[in-house]
Amino acid sequence: MAALGAAVHRIIGAGNGQQEATLNGEAFAIGILAGAGGIPADFARRVLVWAAEQVPSYDLRRPWRPGEARQKVERAFGHGLRHPRSGGHAA
Repeated sequence: MAALGAAVHRIIGAGNGQQEATLNGEAFAIGILAGAGGIPADFARRVLVWAAEQVPSYDLRRPWRPGEARQKVERAFGHGLRHPRSGGHAA
């Protein structure tokens, strides 16, 4: 849970120009953790989607479209689930 909380903090706090990379990286990392059984996958996915939806669009010329943040989470989280950490549960 601590890893998920830290990921949420980093996603919401990502600055201009870092939002997409941060979202993708954190969703992938938590997906890896969930894939290893370290956190319930459905819960983690819902929390990550919520966090992604809190991220403001800094680029007013190309704001995030409805559902775009969710799609990014689903893609990166799903990829992480398919590549779980080895060695059992992770902290």
